[in-house]
Amino acid sequence: MKIIIPANKRALLDAVLKRINTKYQNNAVTVIINKINGTIQFISGQFPLCSECSFPISQHLSELKDVKLSIDGSFAKQITHYFSEGQDIELKFKNIGSDPVFVELVDTTSIANDLAIRSCKCQTAQDMHITYVTDPHNPPCMTVTKTDVEQIVNAAAKNLPFEFIEFNKEKKYIRIQRQDTVEDKLLPEEITLPGTLVFTATIKEQVEQLCQITSSNQIEITQENENMIFKTPEYSLTCSLAGVQEFYRKTPVTSKIIKSVALNLFTLKEELKHCVDLYPQIKTHNTVLFYLNEDNAAIVVLTDYYEFIHPMYVFKVINEEKDSGSLFTFSPRDFKDIQIENSNEPQKSRLEILKDSHGKLSLRICCWFKKTHRYYTLAIENDERELDKVKTMLNDIKQKQVQKKLQKQANTTSQAQKRQGELFDFGI
Repeated sequence: MKIIIPANKRALLDAVLKRINTKYQNNAVTVIINKINGTIQFISGQFPLCSECSFPISQHLSELKDVKLSIDGSFAKQITHYFSEGQDIELKFKNIGSDPVFVELVDTTSIANDLAIRSCKCQTAQDMHITYVTDPHNPPCMTVTKTDVEQIVNAAAKNLPFEFIEFNKEKKYIRIQRQDTVEDKLLPEEITLPGTLVFTATIKEQVEQLCQITSSNQIEITQENENMIFKTPEYSLTCSLAGVQEFYRKTPVTSKIIKSVALNLFTLKEELKHCVDLYPQIKTHNTVLFYLNEDNAAIVVLTDYYEFIHPMYVFKVINEEKDSGSLFTFSPRDFKDIQIENSNEPQKSRLEILKDSHGKLSLRICCWFKKTHRYYTLAIENDERELDKVKTMLNDIKQKQVQKKLQKQANTTSQAQKRQGELFDFGI
């Protein structure tokens, strides 16, 4: 029995097959063919975190047989890769009604343009997958337009990274958890919520993909305990909200911005990378200083062997607490996983120093990555023991810059006088 899956359904099948985790022993994909409906279903994942797609089969119904079986996960994971982009996916099930049943395909993707036959012995259908698609339990769901879901996903993307993000309809706020710390923001007016929704970063990515591959204009959303279910007529997905109950119990921290500076964060990260990667003692020391005043910022490293200072051009500084200059310490190791692009508009990136209601400081990094605004929060402390030394180092740099500028002007004047003299000599 040959099954033809239209090329325009490839993305749906891909989404299900990508959820196969071959680390599990029972990683098979269940396949259900329904002769009466003329449909084929693929179900993958570990119950209850499964994914399922269903679509019509492109052939005469008289040729179909009712089938429930499973395909080895490693083989199933490669199915779409054996067919060229835009090509229908053809699967041949051999020995239907007897044992063993094999699934066979023709691999057309060889670089040498030759063909390969690939077949895999099928097993009985996974009970957990049958339960997933036949469970009569229907918890209440919210029906949301795809456009509204896309707006929610975009709002979530603007607040990456996060562990949890809650869109609260009644209280009209967005609650965000990063590094176990919770903060609240106003809910943008353009977002239409069917009810309160909670996402993890993984759910955000999965729902974003769902919006891209589904042809349906509506999506059903159900949150039950620590699971979240998304359904369309052709695709369903169950995601994990493990830890959400603890998230609900957290109290948001009220913080205010005491200092904000717009500067080139890519340059800052590159300086930190240079110091940590090339100087083992600095890496072990794992402490750098950040200096900030009304119009200057600098990264400073002070160890037994090294004294480095790298002033940075600032586009704008906002100081809520006026002072002649402040010095903070933080760990350069915390910057390692922060994703920052070398933007053409570095002035749109900024560092914010926050103080919460308990007086604790933190450093918030606001930057762009892949056209998305990202937020990161790091631990930071006020430490002004070396403030006078840092100011002296900055003054030394300023003097050297002035001397360099004067020397450049002198060289320019000398060269101009020399050229003028050569002209007079030529005239004589």
